[in-house]
Amino acid sequence: MAILNPTGPQSGPTPVPASKPAGEKKEPKAKKEKTGVSRARLPKPDDNHVITVLKPNAKSRNAGDRYNQLKTGMTVKQYYDIMTAAPWNRTPGEVYRELRWNTDPERKLINIGPTVVPVPAPAPAPAPKVA
Repeated sequence: MAILNPTGPQSGPTPVPASKPAGEKKEPKAKKEKTGVSRARLPKPDDNHVITVLKPNAKSRNAGDRYNQLKTGMTVKQYYDIMTAAPWNRTPGEVYRELRWNTDPERKLINIGPTVVPVPAPAPAPAPKVA
């Protein structure tokens, strides 16, 4: 059991030394110049460029339904018109974002260019293991 010492130091707020005299005001921090864009904008494909589907049926569910609207020989403008109309009602940003995703070099689902490119042959299936 602890015994309290009534004559010991009193607890209370500790005074904090002021860093500046009371009459001085702080200077505001220098503001960074805002450009309005947090990252560089990626270029949109030309409306007259042609889409080549490199991997058919590469997606599933709703994304697969939208992806299956892509046809080899279709222009970017034709695909844009389909996606912004009913029943899709996609915004222009969503359409171009999805096209950029599909043309990403790591995915290579579609190619967009001035002409149709030849579709590479699929990789051969691995040989069955024989026990």
